[in-house]
Amino acid sequence: MIFSRKGRQLLKATQKIEDRFSDYILGKKVKSEKIHWSIGLLFAVLIVTGGYFYSNFKGNIVNADAANPNVSGFAWGQNFGWISFNSKDCDPDNDGAFNGLPTGCPLSSPPAVNSYGVSIDNTTGLFSGHAWSENVGWIDFGPTSGFPSAPLQAATYDLASGDVTGWAKVLSLGDDGWIKMSDDSRIGWFGNGVKISSSTYEFSGWAWNGNSDNSGLGWVSFNSSDSGAGGGPYKVVASSLGSIPSVNAASMAAPQWSSSTAVVSGALMAKLTFSYNDSIGNGGKAYRIVIKDALTNATTTDTGKCENGSSSNLCYDFSGCLQNAPSFTCSYIVDNNRLGFNGIDYNKSYHWYVQVWNQADVSSALIQYNNNSVADTDHDIDSDSRTFTTYTHEFPVISFTYSPTRVIVGQNINFTNQSTTTAPYEPLVSAWTFANGTPPTATSTDAVSKFDSRGNNQVTLTVTDNNGYQSNTSTSISVETRLPNWQEVKPK
Repeated sequence: MIFSRKGRQLLKATQKIEDRFSDYILGKKVKSEKIHWSIGLLFAVLIVTGGYFYSNFKGNIVNADAANPNVSGFAWGQNFGWISFNSKDCDPDNDGAFNGLPTGCPLSSPPAVNSYGVSIDNTTGLFSGHAWSENVGWIDFGPTSGFPSAPLQAATYDLASGDVTGWAKVLSLGDDGWIKMSDDSRIGWFGNGVKISSSTYEFSGWAWNGNSDNSGLGWVSFNSSDSGAGGGPYKVVASSLGSIPSVNAASMAAPQWSSSTAVVSGALMAKLTFSYNDSIGNGGKAYRIVIKDALTNATTTDTGKCENGSSSNLCYDFSGCLQNAPSFTCSYIVDNNRLGFNGIDYNKSYHWYVQVWNQADVSSALIQYNNNSVADTDHDIDSDSRTFTTYTHEFPVISFTYSPTRVIVGQNINFTNQSTTTAPYEPLVSAWTFANGTPPTATSTDAVSKFDSRGNNQVTLTVTDNNGYQSNTSTSISVETRLPNWQEVKPK
């Protein structure tokens, strides 16, 4: 044991920690301000322990933690003081030195930042690394043995439920330093153990250090917004936990702009589709689309970060498809008619990329389209699978009229082709189809036909330019029966 029997008795008598959550956390005596151990108590502990505590308080600086720990922020315990989970908490400008002497950070001389931090494995949920308590020194969140009771494991995050179970350990206290993350079997602690939100990755709840003889340091609060915590603001948060946003590369398709759509809406457009993925099934928060000229690599479009609910010249509101992923795919319409859109040009190849963010604002890499297929415009499956190619020009603008507009069975109807195209792609080749008509087809620019039966009869015109681009349109014509001639006569 680190503390002698007298030391533990002194702690017990001075701290008066009650081993009940309802009394300590939910009671009326919880203080909202930061509470330090008294200087007298610290000196008493140092005397009783023969200085061992002090040597561990300032020594044994941890430098072997993960290079980029993914947990940060501060927790608070009345007897722990501030607990820092990441050396970056103590060096906000990341210059390798303290800015002044931040409260709750491990100090050294000169005041350089010692690299430390707690991490959570994205796959297993297992904690590792060290946090720093201003009153008791290093707290190991990845102990491997000696656990006092079940669960016999280091602190572990359940990616499905969000619960944190297992143990951390105050190194300076030896076997008296075990901190339990949660225990639903204890009255008052049920449902109030440490948890991590699957959407914000903020910690909440309470951990506990206490021994069978009622000595110990008591509760640790991970979020000042919890009922009974008071003070603050403070919280512990993870930058990403299991929920790793990504784009299903196989779902990316472009431009999916059919000739029939191009005839109606214009050829100089594209539909870029993608599907948001999340390693634990959470929805997304934002996306970004980047389009580059394949020849020059110049960026023609960069939407920037488009948040859910946003709608602007470059951003569509994708909250529906992102939040309901992977059940829905997102379809981004490249539209040169939108104000400020640099867009795309005719007869060019483009690379496109998509980036997504999860609810914790963690982003994926910028994923490149790499699925050139028959979905590519003109079915041009070229040697570069990363490109999609635009149409070379607009499709013919198609329309026709007919006269007379009242159509009678057996009456010749004149059909006038009013379709047009741009000069380089003339002339247009026409093809007529007349349902129940005589003749039933025609290939002249204008046509004449008659209908042999009453009712609705379909007339279809297809025009093709000299580059093979086709447009077609159909109209249903109502054909009436000719009424018999009659003459009014005077009755005899």
